[in-house]
Amino acid sequence: MSENTEQRSSGFLPLDISLLVTMVQNNLQLISIADNKASFLLGTNFLMLIALVNYTATHTFHALLFVPVFLLGAIITSSILVLSPVYVKSSDSDISNKLFFGWVAKQEYTKYKGTYFNILKDEKEVYNLLLTDYYQTCHILSKKFLFLKLSYRLSFSFVLLFIFIFLYLASR
Repeated sequence: MSENTEQRSSGFLPLDISLLVTMVQNNLQLISIADNKASFLLGTNFLMLIALVNYTATHTFHALLFVPVFLLGAIITSSILVLSPVYVKSSDSDISNKLFFGWVAKQEYTKYKGTYFNILKDEKEVYNLLLTDYYQTCHILSKKFLFLKLSYRLSFSFVLLFIFIFLYLASR
């Protein structure tokens, strides 16, 4: 017990890095899932768009014209929701994620290298850097899933509405 206390006061336990690695791996898997769902939804929307264009080209009834326009609006809105860029607006303006490619791209190589060498000298700074990246990635992931949820609901609602309107107009 006192050995752990001594190790804790002087630095991090080996288990700490395992926890952090597990958190990051889980987060990366969730990001991959969100990206796959967005890709699936975009593919579905474009298939509906192709079917809509084909249907409109073969049927030119004025009564049915609003249905393709309505569905097209739903597809475009859903696609925008899926593709909308997500940015992290941190309340702490001085926090910069030095693992983010945007930060790295803005640095000159010598400054970039010097910054990382300084960070690697201090174990606590390495953990701080990793936790900052994880924190900001979690915020982005949360927004991605929110936009996906809205997009799925919107797409499904408009598809159902389209089916009901089509069946109603076809039965007349």
